[in-house]
Amino acid sequence: MKRAVYFSVEIITSLDRLTRTGRNAGWVYAARNPHFGPDVFKIGQTCLSPLERVDQLSNSTAVYAPFELVYFVHTAEREDAEAMVHAIWYT
Repeated sequence: MKRAVYFSVEIITSLDRLTRTGRNAGWVYAARNPHFGPDVFKIGQTCLSPLERVDQLSNSTAVYAPFELVYFVHTAEREDAEAMVHAIWYT
């Protein structure tokens, strides 16, 4: 299990370097907090690593438990991709 986690972090870190090549490139992610309920998700976008962003959310908001990263994808147009996810999710 530790190797799988290390490998995942390694992939995220290497892909995160790609965000520096494109101004709009980055990540779209889904995170959840167990205290918000099973069907409540935080959908967002970031040019940071998704793991770093989830840590920021967990440390900078008044929550009882840390956020859990559920899904993430690297995209060339992170803001447009996030808007599309919100549009699909709320229809």
